[in-house]
Amino acid sequence: MGCGPTTTAGPALELEAALPGAETAVSNADGGPAGVDVTLWTNQGGGHSPQLAGKLAAPLWRWLDAHPRR
Repeated sequence: MGCGPTTTAGPALELEAALPGAETAVSNADGGPAGVDVTLWTNQGGGHSPQLAGKLAAPLWRWLDAHPRR
C-alpha cells in the first residue's frame, strides 16, 4: 500500500471474552499515501481465529465502514 517501515501503536482493544483485559494490540502503518490506512490487530494470547461474535463484531464493522474500498 506504499506505507513506510514504521508503525504507531493505537489503543489496545478488549475483544476476546476468554482473555483478561485489553489483549488486542493495534499497530498503524506510518507514511501511507493520503486515503490509505493499514492497521494490524494482534490478538495476544488467543487462538489463530477469534470468535467473530460478541465484542469483535462492532469494532471490526466500524473500522471497515470507515475505510471503504476504492
